[in-house]
Amino acid sequence: MSDAPRFRPGTTAHEYLGGDSGEQPGATDAASTTEDAEPLETPGQWLERKFPGLSEKHGAPLRTQANAEGHERVVDINEDFFAATLGMEGDPEQPTVFLPKEGRFYRYVNYPDDPRHGTFVEVSEEVLAERISKLLLECARETESGVDVTNLQFSL
Repeated sequence: MSDAPRFRPGTTAHEYLGGDSGEQPGATDAASTTEDAEPLETPGQWLERKFPGLSEKHGAPLRTQANAEGHERVVDINEDFFAATLGMEGDPEQPTVFLPKEGRFYRYVNYPDDPRHGTFVEVSEEVLAERISKLLLECARETESGVDVTNLQFSL
């Protein structure tokens, strides 16, 4: 866990960056080095942290490939892993199920007036594809490991 101060509502950027302590905004402690920095999280690690246990059952969430220079880039997704993110293993509060006899998807939603109870409502494939797309975009934006995530944002 980082020792960096957390932003709190009502805090100005000047205060957050150390303005009250007499330090220059953005100044770093001379004792800190890159060795102290936490290792960067890859897109696969981010997904495994967000959905613990799914990769053990369904395999790695993403397939990467090195280019000629040795830089990794995401080239494909594991459909079984991402399908599981929608189901009971990945979203136990609002799981999505598929009924083969009906050929339809249903998602559990809580009643607004009684969150302890709910019902399954039909959900379209387009809505599910949008949820997966948003997850891929969130993953791409929140990881900075040097892995090329362009495909997560635009192709997959």
